[in-house]
This record gives sequence, C-alpha cells and structure tokens, in this order.
Amino acid sequence: MAAVALLRLMAQLRARREVLGLSQAEVARRIGITRAAMSLIEGGHTFPELPRFVKWAEALDMDLVLKPRPTKPKKEPRP
Repeated sequence: MAAVALLRLMAQLRARREVLGLSQAEVARRIGITRAAMSLIEGGHTFPELPRFVKWAEALDMDLVLKPRPTKPKKEPRP
C-alpha cells in the first residue's frame, strides 16, 4: 500500500514539473541531485527520503499535505 501511495505522489510531482515546463535536469538542480537520480525517482525505481520529497514539492511550488482518509460507514450487526 505504501509503495502505491509513493508512486501516486511521484506521478503528481512529475505531472506538475511537466505543466511548469521544467526539465528533469532543472528540478534535479533545484533539489540537489543529479538528473540521472531524478530519472530513477520519477520512474519509480527508487524512493527518496521525506526531506527530499519536501524539497521536490517546494521546487515545484507545491505543498505536501497529509489528510485523513474517508471513513467507511460501519456495518450494522445482523439481528
């Protein structure tokens, strides 16, 4: 489950980079990694640590936000 959430987050960050018209090399420079490392991250081959995610989001004028998941209604017990 965690890997799916990370892949979804990375897809959002990649999409934002593309909307802004930034290259992988430019974003990599902004967050202090190589373009090759950026490619591996965006491709889902490696996962950065949380501080790197924060820098990545900041480089794209984004915030990382945690929010509660929607809760499922509890089933009533059968009589």
